[in-house]
Amino acid sequence: MAEEVTAQQMYNDYAEQYRVVKGKTIENILEIGKITYLAKKSLSHGMFLEFLNDFRVNESVRTAQRFLAIHSDFGHLLEHPDKLDAITCLGVTNLLTLKKLPDRFKKEIEVVFEKDGEEQHEMKKVIDEDKLTDFLDTPIEFNGKMVKMKDLPVPELNKQVRIVNGIFEPDSYDDSPTPDSNIVDSSLSEEDVGGNEGTTQAGPDPVRIVLEKLSLLLDQSSSLMEDCDKIDDVSLAESSEGDVEELRSMVKRFKSNLEAIYIKLGKVE
Repeated sequence: MAEEVTAQQMYNDYAEQYRVVKGKTIENILEIGKITYLAKKSLSHGMFLEFLNDFRVNESVRTAQRFLAIHSDFGHLLEHPDKLDAITCLGVTNLLTLKKLPDRFKKEIEVVFEKDGEEQHEMKKVIDEDKLTDFLDTPIEFNGKMVKMKDLPVPELNKQVRIVNGIFEPDSYDDSPTPDSNIVDSSLSEEDVGGNEGTTQAGPDPVRIVLEKLSLLLDQSSSLMEDCDKIDDVSLAESSEGDVEELRSMVKRFKSNLEAIYIKLGKVE
């Protein structure tokens, strides 16, 4: 008679199977993120959306954004298999949390891609694999025992990331979301990004006025794009429903204003 398999043995077997598959899944997500990144950099906006809708890809824009967000900080680890093991034990939510590590955990690398038949080079900040490994292997007391950072549940890992960012106060921590950089720069009013038809600002040269405001808007847009990159599923989940709803409303108004500006200025294209 075969030896009876205990519940604990089954538990350990399933957990080990899951660990192996999970590691392969994270590696595949990085590979998918790499392909998505190269497609986004190389293809025009219309072609990239067509790429996402292709039956061989068939991904939503939101899912593609998640892959891109993870790849932006961890994709380079595909070139460091010995360091890749540090994150294959983690889940997608863990990686999105680790993206919030401060700049001292990051380094600059050169990325090469092809655009319009020419080789392009770009410098970008990524999570430093050595510092990441040291951070994840750091032991910490949790629930009365010492565990490594990488073995912490997501809420506790998020708390530790807040600590290294210098924004966690042990005596008053309430697990509430931490405000990142403002989503919309308050220095830009609705009047700055688009006025009502038929109205003009004071001054003898409306072309110059529009030119200066567009220049300001472009400068602010660069900063805004960087802040938008910080918005991921984790930050959205941590934010209040009121803030998320207000952001949705603001995005719609922003899109409407930009479309109106584009139409009004179509004559000078």
